[in-house]
Amino acid sequence: MLIELVQRPTLLEAVRQEVLTTVTSTSAPGEPAAPQFDLSKLTALPLFSSLWLETLRFYVSSVPFRKLLSTLEVGGYQLEAGKTILAPTTLAHNEASFWTQSGHSPDEFWPERFIGKDDKELAGHFLPFGGGSTICPGRFFARQEVLLAVAMMVTRFEFELVGFVEKTGEQRYGKPEPDVKGAGGGAMQADGDCLVRMRRRREKSF
Repeated sequence: MLIELVQRPTLLEAVRQEVLTTVTSTSAPGEPAAPQFDLSKLTALPLFSSLWLETLRFYVSSVPFRKLLSTLEVGGYQLEAGKTILAPTTLAHNEASFWTQSGHSPDEFWPERFIGKDDKELAGHFLPFGGGSTICPGRFFARQEVLLAVAMMVTRFEFELVGFVEKTGEQRYGKPEPDVKGAGGGAMQADGDCLVRMRRRREKSF
């Protein structure tokens, strides 16, 4: 999420202001300032939640496999009962007929993509943690941990994008993209990195 936030100062500030609405208290006197968050409110923030889900859609690629209990036809192909099939989530996460909206195509990282969408609407199209009886039981814990970590970062630090580099450290002239060589293995690393200057926020905001 941060690799996308540092490239968009306006988005970073919008997320920061949204996150600050969930701060409940700060550290005890004499301790370094650190915000405490209302977790239930934090995980329900519309823009912050959409950013998290878009990160999963854009950067996560797995290949669930299933044994067919009955014969079915998909796209003109007949799949026989008893056969094992692979279902790459990349196909579902980039289906143009479903994900193209408001002029934004699936191959574009659009942070607001999930605002207003519910689980029923996404069924069969969004599978970052798998699905059915084998869906990852740790998905709620992962969401909380990631959102809390990012919330701490954006409220305590300022970020300034310096430039982009290859994995080798050499300068590159385009922003990092998901490394498709890792497709099918879960979270894909970016094919490059961002050089970022960080500093503590001077403004007392909590």
